[in-house]
Amino acid sequence: MISVHEAQELVLQHILPAQAVSLPVHDALGYVLAQDLIAPADAPAFNQSAMDGYAIRWEDRGKALPIVGAVAAGDGAEQPLEPGTARRIFTGGRIPEGADTVVIQEHTTNKENVLYIDSPLLQRGANIRLKGSQIQAGAVALQRGSILTAAGIGFIAAMGMTEIAVFKHPRIGIIVTGSELVTPGTPLTRGGTYESNSVMLMAALREIGFTASVVRRIADEQALTLAAMQEMAESCDVVLLTGGVSVGDHDHVAGSKSHPDFTTIFHKVKQKPGKPFLFGKYGH
Repeated sequence: MISVHEAQELVLQHILPAQAVSLPVHDALGYVLAQDLIAPADAPAFNQSAMDGYAIRWEDRGKALPIVGAVAAGDGAEQPLEPGTARRIFTGGRIPEGADTVVIQEHTTNKENVLYIDSPLLQRGANIRLKGSQIQAGAVALQRGSILTAAGIGFIAAMGMTEIAVFKHPRIGIIVTGSELVTPGTPLTRGGTYESNSVMLMAALREIGFTASVVRRIADEQALTLAAMQEMAESCDVVLLTGGVSVGDHDHVAGSKSHPDFTTIFHKVKQKPGKPFLFGKYGH
């Protein structure tokens, strides 16, 4: 009999590599990256304002500055900022050539289109997100093996990517054994028990981003158990079975492990409850 840690290690050692597939970014939530994600370009792609305010040259901060033009997010800001002037700028706007500081609107006064700055703590380069400050072109944006969260999806889209390589989700089957089991919502038979394991397992799979492709419930019969195990093993990457793994007369999962197509990796774990726990593989 082995420990829980030893059982976990054996499971990990026998996991087969998953196939890599390409998915649209908007469909990749919960998937695992199959390769390092390399930033195709700097982000941000240009020096941009982090606040609404005015773009200035640092050496002009103590002057009254005529306000010449405005830059909103998406504008090209093609015209350089002339010395001795300021330019209205909004969050996300491209910093015009010549400007090196943004004064937030709350620290200024606009009198007849002339800017007066009232910000004694202003620092050179304030309120500017520099090109590549979030990530630089060629850098690893997300590492292989990362689970894609909503934030990760947004980050990838912000880099302009539309398709990424992820590991294909395994096809998972569930077999529930027990002649006494009754479907919830139907009258409970004498000696019967409502079947809840498949419901719990499907919910547990959804919690980690997976779904069960097929669920079957079978009676406690050796032939039925073996047939279900073989059929599901042929079509699924992972098969979860509940019941039938102990040593009783009606525990036919354990009895099927002697079949030549099945290899038992371990049977019984030092844990309570759950000591009768079988892990194996099908085929070669």
